[in-house]
Amino acid sequence: DLTPDLARAFDLEVSRGAVITQVEARSPAEHAGLRAGDVLVGLNRREVRSLDDLRSAAQATRGSALLLNIQRGSSAFFLMLQ
Repeated sequence: DLTPDLARAFDLEVSRGAVITQVEARSPAEHAGLRAGDVLVGLNRREVRSLDDLRSAAQATRGSALLLNIQRGSSAFFLMLQ
């Protein structure tokens, strides 16, 4: 979960979501461009306010492609993971 300490550490401008703290080398996430400090604020058009929200949204989409809504600093963008 995004905490005030993590927001300061990664210089984030959002107040809720699931912070990516590590990206495994050569993983689909790395190939898609995710990096530590990105905040996942949406998954498959469902809002993600916490890690629990992320887990619920991910379970509902098992086996499907994932549309990630990412906040990076002051920029927001979407990524598709297969």
